[in-house]
Amino acid sequence: MESKTFLITGYYFNDWHGSLIHICELAKALNSRGFCVYLSGVEISSEIKNYVSKFANLYFFDDLPLDVDYDYVLAYHEPICTYLIEKGLKYKKLAFGSLSSIVDMEVPSLLCKYGFPLVVHNRRLEEYMKELFSPDAINMYVFINSAPDEFIRDVKLSGGLNRIAVVSNHIPEELYDAVYLLKENNINVDIWGKGHNYAVITPEILSKYDLVITIGKTVQYALSMGIPVYNYDHFGGEGYLRLINLDKEEFYNFSGRSSFRKLSAEAICSEILDGYNAALSEMDEIKTVARKRYCLSSNLDSLLDYFDKTEVNIQNSSDWKIYKERCIQFAKTIISYEKNCDDMLRMLFPVKLFYTLINKLTINKCFKNKLSMLESWNKVK
Repeated sequence: MESKTFLITGYYFNDWHGSLIHICELAKALNSRGFCVYLSGVEISSEIKNYVSKFANLYFFDDLPLDVDYDYVLAYHEPICTYLIEKGLKYKKLAFGSLSSIVDMEVPSLLCKYGFPLVVHNRRLEEYMKELFSPDAINMYVFINSAPDEFIRDVKLSGGLNRIAVVSNHIPEELYDAVYLLKENNINVDIWGKGHNYAVITPEILSKYDLVITIGKTVQYALSMGIPVYNYDHFGGEGYLRLINLDKEEFYNFSGRSSFRKLSAEAICSEILDGYNAALSEMDEIKTVARKRYCLSSNLDSLLDYFDKTEVNIQNSSDWKIYKERCIQFAKTIISYEKNCDDMLRMLFPVKLFYTLINKLTINKCFKNKLSMLESWNKVK
């Protein structure tokens, strides 16, 4: 039987950040089921392209093969997909996706206003999207942040708090200071993330530790392995994940944004030392809950079922025509920039400024003002 095809679009394939890891984990899981997986993006590094080549075909978005009939398309980081649709993308099922409520690039397509399928990865983001769209019209599915099946394994902890992993690309100053205090208490602490040990987090890495200090996806990894988690990073956090606060912190994607609680280095160190045994005592029960909720293969079954039940009829409304036109303008500008700019021009016109232009052109964070932003840009461009 011929393999089914699955296309995932995204903007960044250039670094080990959350959206890239999310897309890669999904692509690997689909590939293991026999799907022929295509990935399409804008910023693509040779390192990531080499990594992805083991389980997917990765293309700059304007080079994506359009002679393929894609069975499923999951489109992150609009307006790439809108450009591809107008260029002739053929698909059977399509859904847009969002991985954040605070990053402009994650605002989904205008089509979601008309009930076009939208996939989000936590309940807080679901709530946020209902505030932006009409709750009655939006067709949304929560594909919760998940742990690949290799993280569903038991580990043997050392029997005490001897080794700690801090996993973060944005460690706040108070957490750095807490690391030094923990080391003064004869605890070995390793930092994993940009500027430190920089690699994809694997079960083999986490299995060396008695505690993980982190936010986001690494929480699901550690809990599924039965390793206690101290939930804290640049937004602050509630500290140890326990049965009493697990649901609340999951709602906010284990981001620390449930309360934005900030502590001093001394308070963080004291909480970690004093609360470890109590947190450890609940890990068998928490691990059972985590494996039921966060197992990627189980959650992927549900996602595919959602896709199969969706309808994907594009509405030719006046606002969609305006939005589509701006998306095409944006895509053509991106293509010119990525293919024609030399290194000197990139230094003079850094990518961060270019993203500001992108947001003004098509992707204002406040969805309700998106069309007015487009109209304003059209008048001044």
